[in-house]
Amino acid sequence: MRRQLLALGLRVLAVGGALGALAAGVIVLTDEAYSTTGMRAARLAAVLPGVASAAVWIGLERSRALGELRALEALGVRPSVARFGAVAAGWALGAVGVVALLVAGDPSALFPAVTSGEPWRLTAGALVEPWGRVSLSEAGQLTLGAAGGAPPPPAAGPGRAAALAVIGPLAVLGPAWCAAALGNRARLGGAALSIALALLALHAVAAGRAPVVALGLAALPLAAQLMFAAAPPRAAR
Repeated sequence: MRRQLLALGLRVLAVGGALGALAAGVIVLTDEAYSTTGMRAARLAAVLPGVASAAVWIGLERSRALGELRALEALGVRPSVARFGAVAAGWALGAVGVVALLVAGDPSALFPAVTSGEPWRLTAGALVEPWGRVSLSEAGQLTLGAAGGAPPPPAAGPGRAAALAVIGPLAVLGPAWCAAALGNRARLGGAALSIALALLALHAVAAGRAPVVALGLAALPLAAQLMFAAAPPRAAR
């Protein structure tokens, strides 16, 4: 049995590695020119829980198609034990994302913030930059280096702890959720709702409209479905 569990785990790791490499390639090719290595690492860390979950689901579907899971269950192995190799491999893939975030990730890439500029002032017939460094006269003459202060530094956005609040729960719950006994429609609905809540929470926290604890809402659909799947069936009356 250990050999079969190990084979299933290695299969999930292979699929996850291929999907992770594909995700990294897409991130590098489609990122903005100003993106840094830290920003790309944070974006990859954000998608790795989804990569891990997809790898677990693909690995289990393949094992089910080959009859491996059915054979183990026929030998008296509990379904949760038969699927543990895949889940453990999914946790390992998710841990890679968490480590990447904590070691090299720039969380600003996950919290899109909209900044607004200050309007220029009309002073003595000339348009003057808010901090007095540039002025434009009525004749169209541009003056640089005028006395004035520097613009205030941008406010510090949410840090790595905030990013971990959304990535961590998904990395833990995602693989187990993919191994749970759920229908495809229910699984697809839970995934869509979880992704929507994650995007909404990231934008709301970045804009200062929601507290950091709201980031944990992204994992609630997975947790609810996982609890529902684990609940013992009710006896028929």
